[in-house]
Amino acid sequence: MNPSAGSRRLTTALARDHGIKVNRKRDLPQVMKIMRDPCIAQGPDGTFHMVWTNSWESQTIGYALSKDLITWNKEPSPMKNLRLAVADRISGPYRLQADPINPPGSWVEGPSALQVGDTTYLYFDAYAKGSYAALRSRDMKTWEDVTAQLDLPKGTRHGTAFPVKAGILKRLLDNDNKPAC
Repeated sequence: MNPSAGSRRLTTALARDHGIKVNRKRDLPQVMKIMRDPCIAQGPDGTFHMVWTNSWESQTIGYALSKDLITWNKEPSPMKNLRLAVADRISGPYRLQADPINPPGSWVEGPSALQVGDTTYLYFDAYAKGSYAALRSRDMKTWEDVTAQLDLPKGTRHGTAFPVKAGILKRLLDNDNKPAC
């Protein structure tokens, strides 16, 4: 999608044998003026959920639902907060917790969670502040802001945190001293 040109297109593609063939472009309904960074996921009930950034300055995100990827229903725009969704089973159904866990007044995007021992770390882009931030919790109820403990390259934005074995980390760090290709 190209927000500067006002593009709102859903492109369907088929990936087979490492090749991708675009086989259809379908206009999406104008649910928002800007649709940037769209993400679509299908829920266990078969409903497709689409979220996107709806402006450069907005405190909300766009949200729409579809049963068939053709007809979309715009939903109220949620705030750009981090909220927990809980379920008794991994397959759901999920219940959204009422209160956000990020610091009050912060606008956030791109969260990534990492479990280290009995502690869950949640990293995210606090984009209105122009920085990356982190929270941690041992019970998923009480969250501590540990942003001051982060040591990240300047300008770090959306990312994914994931564990690697010590040997892999050592090779990565050793490789930092080699000239770039």
